[in-house]
Amino acid sequence: MKHRPSDRVSLNPQFLKYDPVCDSGINVGYNEREQTAGPGESIRYLWHADREYGVCILQSFGDMRNHRYHGLFGAVIVEPAGARWYENLSRKKNPYAEQAVITALGTESFREFVLFIQNGIRLLDEEGNLIRTAAAGEADTVDPEDTGEKGYNYRSERFANRLAEDDRIWKVFSSRVHGDPSTPVWKAYPGDRVIFRTVMASDKPRNVSLAVHGHLWREQPKDALSREIALQGGISVGNRFDMELKSGASCPGDYLYRSGSFGWDVESGMWGIFRVMKKSVRCRCKETCQRLLKCFGK
Repeated sequence: MKHRPSDRVSLNPQFLKYDPVCDSGINVGYNEREQTAGPGESIRYLWHADREYGVCILQSFGDMRNHRYHGLFGAVIVEPAGARWYENLSRKKNPYAEQAVITALGTESFREFVLFIQNGIRLLDEEGNLIRTAAAGEADTVDPEDTGEKGYNYRSERFANRLAEDDRIWKVFSSRVHGDPSTPVWKAYPGDRVIFRTVMASDKPRNVSLAVHGHLWREQPKDALSREIALQGGISVGNRFDMELKSGASCPGDYLYRSGSFGWDVESGMWGIFRVMKKSVRCRCKETCQRLLKCFGK
């Protein structure tokens, strides 16, 4: 008999404090409280953030085996106390934006990019055929943990689609030739404080990694003596990382962010662009005025 995912769902937050009997989203043992919700039902949980955690994974325990593989996961981000957040490069308030500007009293403002890493996705082409970049029957045996497609934030930019339009492999990352990838294009100005909120909430337990070309960050963000790295390894199911770029965004240009594995990962679409833009005359004038106002304010 084919297994069907449960129609009851819940939410469980990573790191946050809660009453496990009432607010964990998990039915355990003889606990009398039903912590899942079915079709047409609703349930309320009470969670407490006792400090600034950064990114925390949200997942359903209504059916732990199947729900996350079908995309039922998310994240809650605990910002500095009193923080306000706006869509990146605009003043619109949007608590669900995948890239945002965070401001708070006593804290240097920063640009925040929320990156969900997905491995083992079941992708179909426009004709409804299953895509299998790594499949049985090849010259080398394929490990089951390497099957399935790859992507970021429910999006993927496979080499095959680009090469079908222009077969020059050395131009495969070019936006001039192919346009921007469907994966997120993160945007910042030179020197901006930037934090990548990186999570892997589901899919295959095969470890992946993340590199941001042209940038470094501390392996342990809150340890001033921590080593500086250019690639974050050991990213697997349930892992999360807050990667703050050293000295902020680099000089203007497009920088690749990608998995550390070109074979199957990057080829299958696990890459994107971090775009550092030149400041316009308007931006420079605005910054100068703000500095003058601060000086006169003192």
